[in-house]
Amino acid sequence: MLGTLDTLERFVDLYDIERLILAAGVDAEPVLLKQLRSFRYRGIELVDFVALNEEIAQEIPLDHIDDEWLFIASMNNSRFHIRRLKRLTDIFVSLVGLAVTSWLFPIVAFFIKIGSPGPVFYRQERLGRESVPFTIYKFRTMRQDAESVTGPVWAIEDDPRITPFGKFLRKSRIDEIPQLFNVLMGNMSLVGPRPEREVFIHKLSEKIPFYAERLLVPPGITGWAQVMYPYAASIEESRRKLQFDLYYIKHMSFFLDMYVLLKTSKTILFGHERAHQPKPAPATRPRHADVKTETLFFDPATGTPASEGGGPEHHRQIQHPT
Repeated sequence: MLGTLDTLERFVDLYDIERLILAAGVDAEPVLLKQLRSFRYRGIELVDFVALNEEIAQEIPLDHIDDEWLFIASMNNSRFHIRRLKRLTDIFVSLVGLAVTSWLFPIVAFFIKIGSPGPVFYRQERLGRESVPFTIYKFRTMRQDAESVTGPVWAIEDDPRITPFGKFLRKSRIDEIPQLFNVLMGNMSLVGPRPEREVFIHKLSEKIPFYAERLLVPPGITGWAQVMYPYAASIEESRRKLQFDLYYIKHMSFFLDMYVLLKTSKTILFGHERAHQPKPAPATRPRHADVKTETLFFDPATGTPASEGGGPEHHRQIQHPT
């Protein structure tokens, strides 16, 4: 839009550029790579689309990564955090959490029993780290026969299978407190990708690239995807949540875990619902007078800016309806 590769150096010098954002992959452009290295050694920051998306949206765009990117991302994690600190934090926080919330168990059990027949606890097999199956524990929020007709289906917000008291448990996240026992047993961590059923993992792995990457780390009661995105009830929504999970897997640390736990604690203590993603505003064509763009015309021959007519103007304001 502003010129060719030959004019890039003059453009960088003329405007004292401090950061170059690469909108396209550089693998197929060895000439570009050679020139970009010289910029890097001059102190200019180079950012590709994945890094920019990671910085602004705090998720990883699936369509722009590969196995090499995932391997480099895995080198970002602290070995001490993965093998020692995370487990010690899980044990300490889960013990404290069970001690603080133990008085809730008989009260919740009473209201579950009077609300619908069936057991107090909900047990289901999920896949954990390295696809090892385990039994997850939750307070039951659905009718006992919730899947007798439909079979395994995704849970959604305002699910008709949820009991009235179950809605309160889900809204406050109290239904997930028994999973602290899973954390103590080592099946789960406090923070990580949500554990999923095997039937859904197989289905999603066929449709979503790198979905199995979630199984390389311990699953969590809560996670970055849970505090950043609402319930996933479709393949497309699961794909979006995976982008947040991949961000967590790359950046997981003690401080990120504490941040996620604090945000989750607000929900448990105050009953705040997870924020819904805003719906896009209806597309409206802007009025002619509302749109203004500043256009700079760059002259590759001289390496200086020029107006549309080639005069000495630095820039000119134009209006157009696009």
